[in-house]
Amino acid sequence: MILTISIPTYNRAQELEALLEEILLQVREVPAGTIDVLVSDNASTDGTREMVGSMAAKFAKCSVVLKYICNETNIGFSRNVINAVGNADGEYALIMGDDDSLEPHTLPFLLETFKRHRDGDLFFLNSIEYTSDLSRRVSPVTTEDVDDELVYGDGVEYIYSKRGYPSALVSGYIVRKSAWLTGTPDDFAYSISVHMLTAGRLLLRHSMAVELTRPCIKYRGGQQNTTWSRDELYPFRFYLDSLMAAKIMDAEADRRALKILKRLSLRTIAFYLLRQKVVGHPFAKKLFADYYRRALGRPSPYSMAIALIRMMPAFVARMLFGVWVKNINERTGFQWKGTKNENQ
Repeated sequence: MILTISIPTYNRAQELEALLEEILLQVREVPAGTIDVLVSDNASTDGTREMVGSMAAKFAKCSVVLKYICNETNIGFSRNVINAVGNADGEYALIMGDDDSLEPHTLPFLLETFKRHRDGDLFFLNSIEYTSDLSRRVSPVTTEDVDDELVYGDGVEYIYSKRGYPSALVSGYIVRKSAWLTGTPDDFAYSISVHMLTAGRLLLRHSMAVELTRPCIKYRGGQQNTTWSRDELYPFRFYLDSLMAAKIMDAEADRRALKILKRLSLRTIAFYLLRQKVVGHPFAKKLFADYYRRALGRPSPYSMAIALIRMMPAFVARMLFGVWVKNINERTGFQWKGTKNENQ
């Protein structure tokens, strides 16, 4: 088996069914025995098991295995991702969010890509924003809508080029399973982005990565009820998680690239704190302080800036930085969302 499409899911039977229907269309375009599908269910209560059983019969008619694993309890998003990849039978695993989908003809394109890059451990697919029902593309057509690829023979080059981690969107990560296991993803099970942090560790160890610019992943834009935005530490969580990851990276990590990732985390945390002071929305301050203290490690100029921002009165922050923050908020469409946490 060349590729397993690994799908962690929780209570999204309708969206998952739409994804499986798209995969079913595309597996007819590839040779038999090259692709299978694995659904790792985080103890859903919405009929996911029955729906997947019905879809498995359709896949069997195409001689494609749709494997279903159900956790006894909800073990959290990242641990479910670890399950979904760890139980894959393919040489490679494509991680797919249960509410995303594939652009047409993506699967045969990926099989051809693997032939060209047999040494690749990581493949990053281009994602395109659609409406919330996936009926219409939102992202404009750009020059990146071509069959092009960027090859990083040394994954550290990717970090130097992007000045950060790969995308936080879970869909579109393809990992060689053997490489994924050496990345010890269990180390990052505390996070909500095990895919990003494990890939980051592999990049820091000089694994070969390929970035594909052809649109491959459809994701639903405009959704307000997302797992990430309900996390108690949103919007700090990604960068607190990555700051913690930088602290536990091993001696094999490229030190200069690791500093780039740590600085990015600290700079972004500082900006989000400043934005919080300006807009006045509440967040879990004690939880933030506890996590930040555990994750920080050695102080730096950026951590000193964070300390100053935390001590700064809100009216001073609004007076000095209010217009700047407002312009950024308008440009990015940022909204501070709720604090209820429900893991997928």
